[in-house]
Amino acid sequence: MRRAVVGLAACALLLGGGSALAARKDKKPPPRECTTDHNTLPVTNLELLLAKKKGIVVFNEKSPCLTREGQPPLPAAVLELPKFETPYVLRIESMISGSFVMPRVEMLGADGSVTRVIDAASFKKRTSVVSVDVFMKAEHAGETRVLLFPDPAEIGKSEQRTVMGMQGTYVYTGTWYAGSDTTQNLQQVDEGRITVRLVGDAWDEKGRRK
Repeated sequence: MRRAVVGLAACALLLGGGSALAARKDKKPPPRECTTDHNTLPVTNLELLLAKKKGIVVFNEKSPCLTREGQPPLPAAVLELPKFETPYVLRIESMISGSFVMPRVEMLGADGSVTRVIDAASFKKRTSVVSVDVFMKAEHAGETRVLLFPDPAEIGKSEQRTVMGMQGTYVYTGTWYAGSDTTQNLQQVDEGRITVRLVGDAWDEKGRRK
């Protein structure tokens, strides 16, 4: 009898533990806190980001959050630029798959003020990537940081793209090729990855300091 009672107690404990575990799994993370002031966002050194993470910036629910009047809360990143010595290019790319992030780029001065804005109209869109080259010249030496976040004006927009595929089949008279068109629906979203690189005499092809 005692063994039966102990067994029942153990089962109850296991069931209770399982319920607690399920509750923990179902529990949603608390909403993240957003700031209205980009100057209070954490700052990441760009050259360090290139050395450790190949310049990849991830926008997701764990990212620092920025909100402005009339805009939804958005993941954001602030990168510290290298001290200006000679002209270089800040290259920002977003890979295109079924969805992608269209970044908004705001260059910041030493006092945190916005000096330049690069929006979707400045990006070049190719088959697999959207990208922009931000030229850093002597007149931009006062720009010390760059603020990046998904462009709120582009989120939710979609477009269709036709991609042609070629397939070859060998026949006795030679090789026969046939083409087929497929349509992709591309959605612009607020979560994903972008890559930031430095292009100039001071950095190698991977954007790392020589």
